[in-house]
This record gives sequence, C-alpha cells and structure tokens, in this order.
Amino acid sequence: MDERKKVIKDLEIKKSEDQKSLNLMLEDFGESLIKRLVDENLQAEAGAARTEYLEIQRELEESQTRIRQIETDSSRIKAVEDELLGIAQEQGTGNKELVDLYTRLGESLAEDPAFSAFAAPYRSQLDNLIPKIESLEETLGVLDEKNNGNFFNWVGNNAKSMVLRTSLKNSQTSLRKLYTSMGERFSHLTHEETITNSGVLSILGETEKIRTSLTDLETRSAVLKEERRRIGESFGSESNPAKIIDGLEKNREQKKKNLQAVYLRFGDYVSAGERKKEFSKYFDNEDKLLLTRIHDLRDAVADTQNRIVKLEAAIKIDEEKAEILKLEKATEEQRMRISAAEKTISEFSIKIEDIKKKIAELQEIAGTDS
Repeated sequence: MDERKKVIKDLEIKKSEDQKSLNLMLEDFGESLIKRLVDENLQAEAGAARTEYLEIQRELEESQTRIRQIETDSSRIKAVEDELLGIAQEQGTGNKELVDLYTRLGESLAEDPAFSAFAAPYRSQLDNLIPKIESLEETLGVLDEKNNGNFFNWVGNNAKSMVLRTSLKNSQTSLRKLYTSMGERFSHLTHEETITNSGVLSILGETEKIRTSLTDLETRSAVLKEERRRIGESFGSESNPAKIIDGLEKNREQKKKNLQAVYLRFGDYVSAGERKKEFSKYFDNEDKLLLTRIHDLRDAVADTQNRIVKLEAAIKIDEEKAEILKLEKATEEQRMRISAAEKTISEFSIKIEDIKKKIAELQEIAGTDS
C-alpha cells in the first residue's frame, strides 16, 4: 500500500476532528452573538438568521408550553377519572342503602294500621304473599324435622324440599319488591297529615338525606364529565396524551437541530473576513478569544485539506505516469507485432512470386496458355 494513502487517511481523521471542534466553536459563538443582536441595521443574511432564530425559539417555547399543558391535563383527567370512580361507588352504595330503606319503610307501612289507606292498593298482594311465605316456612320446618336422623326420609323429601325452597325464595323476593315499591312511592308523597310512627319518620329522614347526597353526587359527576369532555377535545383527534407528547418531543428535537444549524451558519458567517468588523460592536473579550481560536482552527483545517489535496495530486501524477509507461510498453509491443507481421507479409509475397514463376515454367512445358 502506498504510504502516502495512509498519511491521507490520518489527515482525513485529523481534519474531521478539527472540523467538529470548529463547528462546536462556531455554534457557541453564533448562539452567544445572535442572542445579543438587535434587529436594527442588520444585513440581509444576518437579519434572516435572526428572524429564523426567533421563529424557532417561539416554536420551541410554544411546544414546551403545550407539553406542560398536556401533562397537567393528563394528571387532571386521571384525578377526574378517580373521582368519578369514587362517585360511582358512592352512588352504588347510596342506591343500595336507599333500596333497603324503601323496603324497611314499606314493611313498616304494611304493618301499621295508621297507613291502611295508603297500603290498600297493595293489600291483596300482601295478603297473598305473607300467608304463602308463612305456610312454606312451616312446611319446610316440618320436612326438616322428619329428615333429622333418617337418611332415607331425607332422600325422599329432598326433591320436594328443593321445590318448596325455590318457591319460598321467589315469594320472599316478590314481597321485598312490593315493600320496596310501597316505601319508594310513600317517600315521594307530600304528607299533609301528622305522622306519629317514629320508625317511619326516622326512615323518611334517612331516605331524604341519602337522596340529597345522591343528587349532589350526580351534579358533581355531570360537572366532572363535562370537564373530562373539554380536556379530551383539547387533545384533538389523537386521544392518547403520551403519543401527542412523543410527537411534540420529536418535533422539538428536530427544531433544536435546526437551531444548531442556524447558530453554526451564523457563527461561520460573522467570523469570516471583513464581516467581523461589522459585528465588532457586539463582541466581548470572550468572543475575541473565541474568534482567535476559530481563526486558528479554520486555518488548521484548510492546511490539512491542502496537504491532502497535494498528496492526492502527487499520487494521481504517479498513477498517470504509471499509466503512460504501461501504454508506452503496450505501444512498443504492438510495434514489434506489426514489424513481425510486415516481415511475414514480405516473405509471403516472395513465395507468391516464386510460385507464379514455377506456374509459368510449367505452362511453357505443357504448351498451354495461362
């Protein structure tokens, strides 16, 4: 391998490293300076860089604000969902307690003669269900006594017992539903007469308290659902906040790269040639030191590139010379082949003439014309 190619490879590495260092310096210089620029009397390219810088900064600030808002909204939605879940659980408990109160109230109303007028529409069902339940309970009690200690009696009566228990359960359920219906209806009536039954009064008080609590819970639930809807609409078509934030973060990364490119381009523009004088009023001591380092490193990169170009040119010259030698050798070989061919052709021509002479002699002997 040509040693010069190894040198070129090493120089390319050095140039790349120096260029990276130079770019970082130019970025730092460009960033520091562009933030101190004012818009007045800026040249076209500087003004464009300043405008682009401000625009990207604005977009970065807006996206950061948007991310913070989405994070806040996401946390709020989680809190809203948790609160709605708690409300739903409270509503479930409240409704169950309310049903139990209605059932107790209906049973109290059915048993108190003072409410006979109210209970009259339900009396026929009550008179049917209550005796039926009592009869079924009595019959099952008798069967249980017969089954005690006698396995065969138990087997024989088991099917009958299951049918009776199912009937009892259904009847008890129907009675509870009837009591519940009575209690709920009574609790919604306006009672002009004085109620003296302390148990009924107590149940009515508890019922009203729970209903008020459930109404408050429903109102709060509606407010929270509306808030959840508004926040959800603010997310747009993409309902997943994490995906929105991920998209914004990726966009921010690209914007930051664009901003670095602006810093680099502006730093390179200002640090070159006579333009340093134009912007000298913005330079501080640190800028001046950095400009010196930039100048030195830029020269080093250029010098390295110049050495690479020269070495590549020298290698190319040697390659071209080698090609010339190769072509000259090939040319000489072709000339030798041509010379040999010409000699052969000459020999063939002589032979042809000799043969023609022999033919002429033979023709004379034969006495024939050619």
